[in-house]
Amino acid sequence: VAKPKPWGIAHGSGQCEFQDKADWTEAEQRVYSSKFGLGQVSIRCPIQSPLDFIAIIYGYLPFLIPGWWAVWALKGYLDDGHPRFFPFFGICIAAGFALVNEAITKQICKRVLPAEITNRPPEAVCKHPGMPSGHVMNAWTLMVWCLLEACLDSSVRYEWVAVIVLVMGPVPWARVHNLDHTMCQVIVSGVTS
Repeated sequence: VAKPKPWGIAHGSGQCEFQDKADWTEAEQRVYSSKFGLGQVSIRCPIQSPLDFIAIIYGYLPFLIPGWWAVWALKGYLDDGHPRFFPFFGICIAAGFALVNEAITKQICKRVLPAEITNRPPEAVCKHPGMPSGHVMNAWTLMVWCLLEACLDSSVRYEWVAVIVLVMGPVPWARVHNLDHTMCQVIVSGVTS
C-alpha cells in the first residue's frame, strides 16, 4: 500500500493540509491512521469517540455562525436592497476580531512571550502560534455580543440566551479537547473576549 504524501495549502498553517506520520506524536501513531487540518481544526481518523466528534464540530462553529449571517445579510440585501443590520454587524465583528487577532495580537504574543506559552500542543496540525486562540476569541466575542443583544432587548427571550450559550460556550473546551490549543491559550482568549 502506497503511503500518502503530505499535502496542503500554506504548510504548517492547518488551513488545508494532510500531515505525514513523521510529524505525529508516538501516541497518535499508535491510534490513528490519518491526520489532517482544515480551518485550523485538527482531524484525526478514525475518530475515537462521540466527544472527539463533538469537539471537531465545535471547532467549526466560529466559522459557521458568521457564514449563516452572511447568507442572512445577502438575503436581506437581495430582498430589500440593503443587508439586515444584525447579521451584517455580526459579520463585521467576526472579521474585525479575526483580523486583529491574527495580524496584531498573535504577532505581539509571538515576540514577547516564551515559546512554551505561544506554541500549540505538539498534536496540533497547525504549527503557527496559538496564543490567543482565534476560534475562542471569535466565538466568545460573538457570544457576549449576542447575549447583550438578547438581554438588553425589551423582552428577554431566554430560549435564545440558552441557544447562544449552548452553541458558543463550549468552544474553549473543544479546542483543548481536540489538542489544537493549550488551556492557557483558551483562557486568555476567553478573558480577552
